[in-house]
Amino acid sequence: MAIYRFKEVSLPREPACAAIARRLVEQDYGPELDVRRMDDLRRVVGELVDNAYLHGDGQIRLRLVRQNGSVRVAVMDEGDGAPVRQVRTGERRAGNGLRLVDQLSTRWGVADGRTHVWADMAFS
Repeated sequence: MAIYRFKEVSLPREPACAAIARRLVEQDYGPELDVRRMDDLRRVVGELVDNAYLHGDGQIRLRLVRQNGSVRVAVMDEGDGAPVRQVRTGERRAGNGLRLVDQLSTRWGVADGRTHVWADMAFS
């Protein structure tokens, strides 16, 4: 039997938007996922939303699609640039968000070459 669930919400463009998104994910998926998987999902959602806040423009939207043993996280804003993976230099701590998304997801990408970033996470 296929499990399918879709949710899309608008997030406020404010410093706390990633924390708000992580709480929404906890509410929706907390009962279904073990602690490690929940932590990974929260981290990916937080990184993508934070990137949209820091580097994007306009409205931020979070979309979660659950189908069978996976969740697709998509974060969109109204900017016109594509995300760029930054190279770490020296002691710089910022710029590793997409590297983390790459490590925690089964795959990720950018839709339409714009600020619509998605990541698939397997939870079977």
